[in-house]
Amino acid sequence: MKLNFLFFTLLPAALGLLFNYLCPDIHFKGAILLSLVLVLLPQFIQWDASILRETLGKLKPLLLIAVVGFILSPIWAYFINSTLLRDSQAFAIVGFTLFAVAPGNLLAPAFTAIRKGDASLPLLFYTVSYLFALGFVPLWSQLLLGKIVPIPISIIMRSFFLVIGAPLLLAFIIRRFFLRSATPQRAQKINSIIKVVGSLSFASIFFSIFAERGGLLFSQPDLMVKIIPAASLLMLACLLSGLGLSKIFGLSREATEGVMIAGATKNSFLGMAIAASAFSNKEAIVVALCGPLTQLPFMILYVTIMGIMIKRN
Repeated sequence: MKLNFLFFTLLPAALGLLFNYLCPDIHFKGAILLSLVLVLLPQFIQWDASILRETLGKLKPLLLIAVVGFILSPIWAYFINSTLLRDSQAFAIVGFTLFAVAPGNLLAPAFTAIRKGDASLPLLFYTVSYLFALGFVPLWSQLLLGKIVPIPISIIMRSFFLVIGAPLLLAFIIRRFFLRSATPQRAQKINSIIKVVGSLSFASIFFSIFAERGGLLFSQPDLMVKIIPAASLLMLACLLSGLGLSKIFGLSREATEGVMIAGATKNSFLGMAIAASAFSNKEAIVVALCGPLTQLPFMILYVTIMGIMIKRN
């Protein structure tokens, strides 16, 4: 996990910053959207009807995750925008808000498994979170940002259908014409290739965003000083919210870990897709700062501290 963070996040971001310094007028907007589609493709390949049955079997914890991610997280973001980010430029507030209102993360099951929690909860939630996001992300964007900047709701909805519909269609084609009749060995090879393409596309997103807008970090060094603590505070508030709700509704320790981690982690891919298509890469770079560049170290720190505390006890 730490190596993935280094090679697919930090290194591409650093190379992007170098490229921005050498070629400051380059643009990658179309490439970023294509990469986002390819990043999401491996996830949609795994979709099938059994996911809905599993979701109905764990409805209570999944609803609690939705409450934390889609209701409480935007409320926490509002208070953080009004305090820590009060004097920030509009693009910083927009990027942070887009990060806050889109929960669901691919690494949440891994962190939950490390904490010996129910890893199926964040996986199921991530799978169905796009259905919730279709309604909640435009709603919260208008409520939280409507007085700051014009909110292009139609463009946000179009971004949803592009970034979700394109990988869904590609996944259907691949399953229908390549995986259905393939031998187990060939199917495994195809899935492996798709995952590699997804990982490389993830790295290309960070390179492209920082190559195009990395100059913001040079011209506004206080941006990271504000955004990283704000994102960390948001995730901490969501962790504690998930813990409180789980205790109130009497969930098991395993389910509680799943609710806490799934509710706290965010869908950076979706946030960056909306930022890049509906706003600009200035907002996208803020989502990137909040997302893997803050979220992954925060969650690694969380599971590490909790592991140390358990060993001491």
